[in-house]
Amino acid sequence: MSRRTSLYLGDHAEAALGPLEADDSLSGRINTILIRYDQIRIAACPDLTEKEWLAICDANNGTWLQADHAETDPARHLWMNVADDDELDEKWGIDRLELARRMKAMSVAEQCAVIEVVGRFWRPGEVAEGETYAQLLARSGAKITT
Repeated sequence: MSRRTSLYLGDHAEAALGPLEADDSLSGRINTILIRYDQIRIAACPDLTEKEWLAICDANNGTWLQADHAETDPARHLWMNVADDDELDEKWGIDRLELARRMKAMSVAEQCAVIEVVGRFWRPGEVAEGETYAQLLARSGAKITT
């Protein structure tokens, strides 16, 4: 189902679109970029344990997730919240500093995939009765390893 919406493009977003050819439409270009981004997000999503994903989501609950500029994109800095939260080790049974180190070393595509999982995890929505953390994480796009 398609829907019509108004859209504000910041300077950096407009630059990311690139020049439009005479037969291009803005809607078509934006749809193409979003479809490709989603493919990249899915392919780049790192395999983490359920507890590691939960620790990342926990540490970044309430974090501003929107990007205004590539250099200040919060996707590049989620690892800092993990490193700073000294309750994660005991609460989730993980080594938060090791997880933060791995997150910092992730590629930009992996970091963008992680922030998308965090955003989808915390986005208001219907949680089915009896839904487990693993199911909620999977629905959020997380790849869970054992």
